Amino acid sequence: MAYCTLADLLLNFGEGELEQVADRDRDGMADEGVIDDCTLFADDLIDGYLRERYALPLASVPRNLVGVACDIARYRLYQAQPTDLVVHRYEAAIQWLRDVADGRVGLDVSASTSDPPKLAYSTPAAVFTDLVW
Repeated sequence: MAYCTLADLLLNFGEGELEQVADRDRDGMADEGVIDDCTLFADDLIDGYLRERYALPLASVPRNLVGVACDIARYRLYQAQPTDLVVHRYEAAIQWLRDVADGRVGLDVSASTSDPPKLAYSTPAAVFTDLVW
């Protein structure tokens, strides 16, 4: 499942930035193969964190997960020279995914096919006496 697309990256970071970091053949346009590689990398990384807590693929992708995927893909696009902002947003995305994996943050995947949470309860033991009324 794709958590972010080229359209999401363009919306978040703009065409100019994407051309700068994803135009490997220098034709003035972001290379589709480079974008695909980075978004697939982000998808696989996210799935690794979500796998134990949610049934994959998710039925719907929450908007905050799209933003996290964009930050991860952007970091990958920068290769060896990410800016401080790019590094900070990537590290924040990874920490957020750790929080999701640990259950400190939940995803709104109400349409998901994941199992419902288990409910536990107990009742007091019955007490019987020899008293007859």
